[in-house]
Amino acid sequence: MMAYCMPLSEKDLQCPTCHEVFVLPVTLKCSHTICKVCVEKHWEWNGARECPVCRAVSPTEKPAINLALKMASDSFKQRKLGLNAEPLCDLHGEQLKVFCLTEEEPICVVCQVSNKHSRHSYCPVEEAASERKREISARLTPLQKQLKALNATKEDWIETELYIKIQADKTDRQIKKEFETLHTFLWEEEAARLAVLREEEIKKAQIVKKRLENITKTIAVLSDTIDKFQKSVETDNLSFLRDFKQTKSRMLYRTPEVERIPGALIDVPKHLGLLKFNVWKKMLETINHTPITMDPNTAHPNLTFTQELSNVRYSSKNQTPNNPERCTSRMAVLGAEGFASARRTWDVEVGENRDWCIGVAQVSIQRKKSVFLNPEEGFWTISLCNGEVYWAQTAPRTRLTLKSRPRRITVDLDYEKGKVAFLDADSLAPIYTFKHKFTEKLFPYFSPGVHVEGKSLSPLKVCPLTVSVVIQ
Repeated sequence: MMAYCMPLSEKDLQCPTCHEVFVLPVTLKCSHTICKVCVEKHWEWNGARECPVCRAVSPTEKPAINLALKMASDSFKQRKLGLNAEPLCDLHGEQLKVFCLTEEEPICVVCQVSNKHSRHSYCPVEEAASERKREISARLTPLQKQLKALNATKEDWIETELYIKIQADKTDRQIKKEFETLHTFLWEEEAARLAVLREEEIKKAQIVKKRLENITKTIAVLSDTIDKFQKSVETDNLSFLRDFKQTKSRMLYRTPEVERIPGALIDVPKHLGLLKFNVWKKMLETINHTPITMDPNTAHPNLTFTQELSNVRYSSKNQTPNNPERCTSRMAVLGAEGFASARRTWDVEVGENRDWCIGVAQVSIQRKKSVFLNPEEGFWTISLCNGEVYWAQTAPRTRLTLKSRPRRITVDLDYEKGKVAFLDADSLAPIYTFKHKFTEKLFPYFSPGVHVEGKSLSPLKVCPLTVSVVIQ
């Protein structure tokens, strides 16, 4: 007993068959001690109850467990587990050295020979962990890519959230500025109309005042004459008769007739009649109506807009989100409204710019990577390069010969007929016509180009239409 109380080394506690610390050690009649599991496997494989060490035949099917050696082995395992802190089998308290491939869980060697796992497939824990780590790592890579993409998308949305605030504030200021212009117009119009009213009031009041002064004088003269006649009548007969001749001559006086003044009152209909309509009609003289509005959400970050989004020019870079609609591969912007039917026409003032490109583009164009501006890529445009050469952006592109340099160009889109025609808006001379069977919505396309000093000479302008009022 004292021998077994002394700590044994790992070598002393190793099974001679599996070379692991004993698990349920049993001592055969030949005195060799072997793990119970190792003995049973050896007997099953060989078909005989032989000792795996000396091949001596054992007379019994159930050799006795060596309890002392088991206690020593368990004690050694506990000490070792205290150092390694490896988990043990919940059922048997043994180390989990085997991985059940069927149940996909680590088990101990006792579990391996139990009824639950006897028909299952196994492999060592290290081998199973290595294979499954490779499997998880392979699945981890696309997940990491997804996480990276989601983080990038999150940053985009954070940037978009901030830009929405900036965009709303800027639009707020622009709306207020436009309404300030309208308010100024109305205030000035109100002041002008009130001034006309006051002028008429003063003028007519002066006329009436002058007439009142004349009437007052006439009344005074007539009152004095009546008073004298009255006194003459009230005198004695002799005095009356003596002054009768003179009194009679005074009676020949005729007071001037009182004239009625036509139009003496304020001409109210002139001031109030159709007041709103007349003010609105006059307001039309200060308002531009353009057939095309540009969409800043599709614009390259280096473009800015004026005149209610009808003018575009190159400028310093703006902080804008890289939203899907935005054109970042080219210095361009699309119209806010797309067309998939009917005929549409608009004029573009190109001015003295040395580089520009105008026309139409279909909704599915590549906006983030560079492509050729030709019909195969969804563009129907003409351009000016370096202030010298005009091109129709065909595939390959076609050089255009123009008699004069156009300042305004008409873009004539006929969707049903499949035509995009370009003309000199002033001379109506044709420049180029594309023919194509359109299948997608088309948007106006504008590219003002970049000047050598970093600024375009003048903006590309969508020319306003003439606004008229028709009364029916």
